[in-house]
Amino acid sequence: APGLRGDREVVIEAIAQDRLALRHASEELRADVDLVAEAMRLRDRGPTLECAVKELDVPIESVREATQVNDPEVWRTKVSRDWQRLAHAPDAIRADREVVLEAVRNSWGLALCYACEELQGDRDLVLEAVRFRGEALQYATEDLRDDYDVVQEAVRQTWRAFRFASEDLRGNHDLAVEAMMQCTEALGYVQESLRSDRELMLRAVRHDGLALRYASEELREDREIVAQAFKHNNMALRYVPETLRREVWEASHPLLDIGVTQQTTRWLDQGDS
Repeated sequence: APGLRGDREVVIEAIAQDRLALRHASEELRADVDLVAEAMRLRDRGPTLECAVKELDVPIESVREATQVNDPEVWRTKVSRDWQRLAHAPDAIRADREVVLEAVRNSWGLALCYACEELQGDRDLVLEAVRFRGEALQYATEDLRDDYDVVQEAVRQTWRAFRFASEDLRGNHDLAVEAMMQCTEALGYVQESLRSDRELMLRAVRHDGLALRYASEELREDREIVAQAFKHNNMALRYVPETLRREVWEASHPLLDIGVTQQTTRWLDQGDS
């Protein structure tokens, strides 16, 4: 369709599938230096100027400029000035440790997502990234997301990184505590076994009563844990089993001494829906 031939995003996607698709783009986009450079980059061997002009049906001036665009030194300068350019850089640039490290530092860790897979598995580079931005852990290779020290550094920067740790490390008591003490929502990502960890859950509800919602069914029937949760936040009552709700409420609020709110009555007698 004529409209699609002039749609830059559509043409970019088409080139990714077949670089010769540029031939069918609008005249304006066939003169777009960045698009020409991308189409040239996807060729197994660098084409001569004349060859590129012929096979892509693009202006020779655009090809000349595109040749400069694909030059490594040009790309190093671009990424140094704007780390986001790494997203569209040639593979050789995304595999250049020095370039990527600078981009990671300039982006507070985020540029790790554009690094080549080998560098996403570079322990020192990943440590640098997660110390800036813990959530950069999600871009690390699987083995590094199973590396205790790397995950600990990420979690220390932000509890949100805990969700990207390996399944085994999401079952680690100490890491769970480190994340949970920042925000109990981290308990939503722990291994099922930790939901039954009495010490962890008791500590959690003392920190935030609503953390009771993450406890195992068995621990939500533990009177000490339930009492501590309710003491910290009476809204935790909604996560207490129905059979214990009235007992917990009466222990803290004798019914003869105070009135019971309509909402509390519903929790006590009907359960939280």
